[in-house]
Amino acid sequence: MYIFRDADGHPLYVGKSIDLRTRARAHFTTGAAWTAQAEHVDHQTTHSELGALLLEDRLIKALKPPGNTRGKQEPEAGWKVSRSYLESVVENADEYIEHPAKLDWDWLKSRVGVK
Repeated sequence: MYIFRDADGHPLYVGKSIDLRTRARAHFTTGAAWTAQAEHVDHQTTHSELGALLLEDRLIKALKPPGNTRGKQEPEAGWKVSRSYLESVVENADEYIEHPAKLDWDWLKSRVGVK
């Protein structure tokens, strides 16, 4: 996951990507308004896509970067993932990290509104 920042260190955009270079280039070719202010990028590696999704969501909510309109939802809108599913992921984290295909990504993505 990554955070684009302006010259003063203020967050402009929070995102996640497997290939940061390709994703960063895409931001600048689409003409997003915040890209003209971007000076540097902070990044952090996560152990799984689920971890990246959760970290990205938390950072968008905490930092409120102007480039993230997708994360600006009404407070009652949230992730609808069952507690038992998340408990299973946590209990079996090592197995999922080693064999990520065992996670039901289609189901999880449908529950959190990711395409």
